[in-house]
Amino acid sequence: MSLYVLITGCDSGFGRAAVDLILQQTQYKIFACFHTKFNQVVESTDRIVPIQLDITCDSSVEKMTAHVTHIMANDDASLVAIVNNAGGLVSAGPIEWTSLDTGIAQMNLNFFGTVRVTKFLLPILRRHQHGRVVIVSSILGLVASPFGGAYAASKFALEGWADCLRREMLPFGISIHLVEPGMFLGTNFYSQYGELVDDGMAMTPANVLSDYGGERYAGYCKTRLVRLRDFFCNINFHLVAHAILHALVSTSPRHRYRVGTDCIVFARILQYLPTCIADLAMTVGDAFLLGDFSLLPVLPNSSPFSHWTGMITWTIWTYNMRQLACAAFCIVILVYFIASV
Repeated sequence: MSLYVLITGCDSGFGRAAVDLILQQTQYKIFACFHTKFNQVVESTDRIVPIQLDITCDSSVEKMTAHVTHIMANDDASLVAIVNNAGGLVSAGPIEWTSLDTGIAQMNLNFFGTVRVTKFLLPILRRHQHGRVVIVSSILGLVASPFGGAYAASKFALEGWADCLRREMLPFGISIHLVEPGMFLGTNFYSQYGELVDDGMAMTPANVLSDYGGERYAGYCKTRLVRLRDFFCNINFHLVAHAILHALVSTSPRHRYRVGTDCIVFARILQYLPTCIADLAMTVGDAFLLGDFSLLPVLPNSSPFSHWTGMITWTIWTYNMRQLACAAFCIVILVYFIASV
């Protein structure tokens, strides 16, 4: 009997790397779903069945499900796993610059797309004993970073939904596994960021833009991402493909795979910091960490440091020494780790 794995988002990046690795390391056949409209980027072979799929469209997912069912019936095959990898960036920039329609589109792609594919395929997956669902989430499903509100919301939703699904599927013998990558080069994620910030600014009312400083603040948003990407980014994005493979074939797969130094270390530390200290770390801490004070945002009619020094002072004096001692300990560990890398 042939065993199939279905993977979404095989056009490039993590999905394409996962296809190549699974072909090399296993005997699975693959339903390789891609979104590209005009060019088939995944070639058909005796082990790959390419399927064009729009995960944001019910009819497209329904058509894919019918196609998968037909092929497996003819091949006396079984679907053993679903890898929900497809997703992307639709919105970037301040939350006030993000329209409701843009936020809905982001949720539909990153959250409801996974929900849609999984719900259609779960009845087929249940026919195979001990099936698996792998969901590619993000570090931004664990820690919300400024200027990624809609994206973080979609990934936080995905994390909660996956936890519920994992517990509901236990009686059926289906396991759910989250892969949580940090920032990785080699994907198309960052190439759209500047353009999306500009799009958001163009749709924002003039009075709101003036509160932020317009073009100047937009430039700050773009610079901040580029500097943080260059500092934190992991180079080998094939690590994510290896995490997906482990979740598919290991006899003891993990429920969560945190991939990349930033996700393994920084996300964990930020989750244990007091909220006030975590807020400072995510807003002004990067400027001090990188030694680049241009990363301190300057709002209209304010000096580079007045607003932020006031915020830091307020934070220090309004929290007791026990909380500050815990925060200081976490920061010392973080600095030690960075220095030793």
